[in-house]
Amino acid sequence: MWVFKKKFHFSLFYFGNPEWSEASALDVIRHEYAHYMDYMFNGKSSHGASWKACCRKIGALPSRLYNPKVEEINLHMENKQKELDSQIESIKQGNMVIHPTYGIGIVNSISDDKRKLYINFNNEMRCLSTPWVTEHCQIIK
Repeated sequence: MWVFKKKFHFSLFYFGNPEWSEASALDVIRHEYAHYMDYMFNGKSSHGASWKACCRKIGALPSRLYNPKVEEINLHMENKQKELDSQIESIKQGNMVIHPTYGIGIVNSISDDKRKLYINFNNEMRCLSTPWVTEHCQIIK
């Protein structure tokens, strides 16, 4: 016996736009997968309650329309993360750090994932979060 299952697909219209956020692109994928999931489990393919429940299970926004305000937030968060990543990448071993409490220190080493800095403050080694350091300390390169 042959069983034919419904396939899911989505438009590539937004994926070709470099101005569109990655978060929104991923939400479109989750949105369409929620339709597939709803159809497979419930035999439905609308934007109803069972589809919304599927959205919540897989992390999609249970909204049927593109929301420019959500996109604005996504773009803001992605730009903020890119800026933070750039700051983190620019920190090197030997950089001087001016900490609000510990004073002047030198970056002794950086964790492999670049999320922790080991900084020597007056012969006392401290392990600090790189994002915290970039936000609260002055870094002299």
